Amino acid sequence: MAKQQKRDKWAAMKKRLEEERAAKLEERARLERDLAYEADYGFGEGDPGIYEREKAMALIRAVDEDLAEIDRALKKIEEGTYGICEECGQPIPEERLEILPATRYCVQCASKIYR
Repeated sequence: MAKQQKRDKWAAMKKRLEEERAAKLEERARLERDLAYEADYGFGEGDPGIYEREKAMALIRAVDEDLAEIDRALKKIEEGTYGICEECGQPIPEERLEILPATRYCVQCASKIYR
């Protein structure tokens, strides 16, 4: 791939990652609003809101993990190392980056790591 084509491709990927980041931040804000509900932790059957509160907290953790991966990918674009597998150092296929733009690993390494 020519240098200009690669720069254009990574610029488009950066824009996509920034859009995904903005959507994740909106989702996180919505979940934080859900946490504003004060659950009743009293005796007895309890408040069904406790479950919803715990679920929202778990979802916030997941969103925070996604944001960290997106931020890592954006940093790699700026550094010029985006699209390189962190495990083996080989290029990550563009098809994989299209599906998982914040991925850190090629398919082979990911299958070993996430077993």
